[in-house]
Amino acid sequence: MVLKWYEAHVHLSSLSAEVNLRKLCLFLYRTRLIPKWLVEVARDRAKKLRDLLIDYAAHFHGRKKLDSYIAKPFKVVRDCLLLHHVDFRQQCTLPPI
Repeated sequence: MVLKWYEAHVHLSSLSAEVNLRKLCLFLYRTRLIPKWLVEVARDRAKKLRDLLIDYAAHFHGRKKLDSYIAKPFKVVRDCLLLHHVDFRQQCTLPPI
């Protein structure tokens, strides 16, 4: 699943594909998901995935990371899901700290 996603992006920019791959892998590692489960959670329990993304972003927000740094995993996860025909459009907003 991840290899197919990576191959679809490496033709556009190998550097961006590498960075996005690291972002996706870090998200999967920190949320204890495997790629197959990511797709299943997005399809069957979109609210659960939204909550995972918010918790993940809140972790980095608490570490004073830039909003652009925090937003990248959201885009990468959404791109990966779109390649697998899952249109994840849950609104993910952080509470103020």
